[in-house]
Amino acid sequence: MMMSRSGRPSRVPLAVRLVQVCLASSLLVYLASLTLRNDAGYDVVFEGWVANFALAMCPLLCLLRVLWQPAHRAAFACLGLGGLFFTAGNIVYVAHV
Repeated sequence: MMMSRSGRPSRVPLAVRLVQVCLASSLLVYLASLTLRNDAGYDVVFEGWVANFALAMCPLLCLLRVLWQPAHRAAFACLGLGGLFFTAGNIVYVAHV
């Protein structure tokens, strides 16, 4: 729950809720793929794209917090940008290899 400047709980923006739903659903899909697959090999769809999609949602949540909450903006901006760069590196690696 987000807090307003007055200390009262404020509503969570719709964009944040959508990103949270995308993150939770992609994690559930990835977890299901890990537990239900018969082969133990690398699957490009799940390890390459679903996992990286979930990985990209985390820094996106940090950057959305930068937009809506004034406290600790610089710290969350650094976390969000670092996470995006890490995700971009993973995607480049998956695309290259």
